[in-house]
Amino acid sequence: IVMRDLKGAKAEALREKIEAGTPGVFTCGAPQLLGHYYEPALGQRIEGLGLLDFVSKHPGPDARRCIGNVVFEVTASRLAQDLQAMLGKPAVIIGFENHGGRTYLGKVEPLGKTISGYGNNGEDGTEGAFYRNAIATYSHGPLLPKNPFVADWLIQTALAEKYQTPISLEPLDDTLAMQAREAMFKRLGVGEVVAGKR
Repeated sequence: IVMRDLKGAKAEALREKIEAGTPGVFTCGAPQLLGHYYEPALGQRIEGLGLLDFVSKHPGPDARRCIGNVVFEVTASRLAQDLQAMLGKPAVIIGFENHGGRTYLGKVEPLGKTISGYGNNGEDGTEGAFYRNAIATYSHGPLLPKNPFVADWLIQTALAEKYQTPISLEPLDDTLAMQAREAMFKRLGVGEVVAGKR
């Protein structure tokens, strides 16, 4: 039902926005629909929009879901550079994943490299995808509150695109959000690994 609704004019509008560099975040099942196809555990393959070069497959009804906190370093070249310029250090994202499908990238750039959690498929160490200014990720739910710099990047990039000039946002006090991140890194046992990325 969702794919039928997305095809046609909506798909073309989405394609135009992504190709034009309009920033956006697509989480959990949304990226699966942007890829070439999604193969469910049971039933027929669902053709995707083919906007991003990857495929998603469910390994079968008896396979475990990928559920839990996920931590990854942003490695998508331009996004990694932009976020490092904003933060003064490599960007590490924390979120929560809950997916049955496994995503396998083609030539699209991975969003990041997992430090903890499953990421795209629990096999190759990748998480998400990045194309133009589109972020595709299994890290959903608290993605923006737990990573306020991603929200800042989205706003800054959208404004720069709209006004065709570089934009710098006035920094907000993210002290509490950053302290919450540090607490989660320690709880997940990756505090020292994340500290080494700084």
